[in-house]
Amino acid sequence: MPFRQQSGGVDVGLDNLGNTCYANTVIQCLRFTDAFARLCCEVPDEAWGASPSATGEQRKVFDECKRLVRKLAAGQQASMNPSGFLAAVAGVQSFFAGMEQHDAHEFMRCVLDLLHEATQSGDFPARSLPVLETSSASSSDSDDFVPVREIGSAVADIFRGSIVSEMTCSNCGHVSRRREPFFDVSCPLPAKKRDDGDRWISRVWSSISSTLGSESVKLEDCFEAFANEDDLEGTLRCGKCRKNVQWKRVLRFERLPQVLCVYVKRFRYNSSFFSYGSKIGSHVEFPLEGL
Repeated sequence: MPFRQQSGGVDVGLDNLGNTCYANTVIQCLRFTDAFARLCCEVPDEAWGASPSATGEQRKVFDECKRLVRKLAAGQQASMNPSGFLAAVAGVQSFFAGMEQHDAHEFMRCVLDLLHEATQSGDFPARSLPVLETSSASSSDSDDFVPVREIGSAVADIFRGSIVSEMTCSNCGHVSRRREPFFDVSCPLPAKKRDDGDRWISRVWSSISSTLGSESVKLEDCFEAFANEDDLEGTLRCGKCRKNVQWKRVLRFERLPQVLCVYVKRFRYNSSFFSYGSKIGSHVEFPLEGL
């Protein structure tokens, strides 16, 4: 059951103010994330200090977000108007001003960044994040490991994890690793392999079937595609052999957050004789329990 401030409450909807369904989707996702809803509802206002790096506009985004989530969690009305929160976000990022349609993922990234800036201080419960033991998280077998300083916040305690980007020089095998924090993971949709004799027909059929949504993939397959070895475009100078060479990159999870936000890349550009862009409609299967 989702977290509610009052017993007997109902699930509250959000008014669509023109084409703001993209924002309503993100707001409802935040409201039904129990750790975030409890943060907004259970931490008293006086416990929040002024973040040294946050502006007044960023602080207003968090205040409006708290107000909105508290009313949604109270469940005392059928629907709500989110205009106060949307206006606060637009006050910082004018790109989201007005009632036009925008990308939900871009809006979510913007909101999480603003909330992170606004909650970098305050008396909020500290939460430890699980650490995944991976060889790429250690510098013992690498000549080069670049750490990144992470600034803590109440929002980061819930949504932020870290990956390790491992790059290997194609000439001398030198490995460079860099820790990169994230608030969400952008996973590609893997294309199903076919054994058709005519590869051109196979590619066309795969594109048509994925666009129409007749194919199905598992979330685990998306994570595998995210972690697959990738050839980087262009050349970079290697710090060991001192040559401009091509590199291979592998991404590995180092630390998982309490709540993992996954963004599925559903748009692709097909570079062929007939170049065109398309949306991938493949169904993504994911577990509802035991996540």
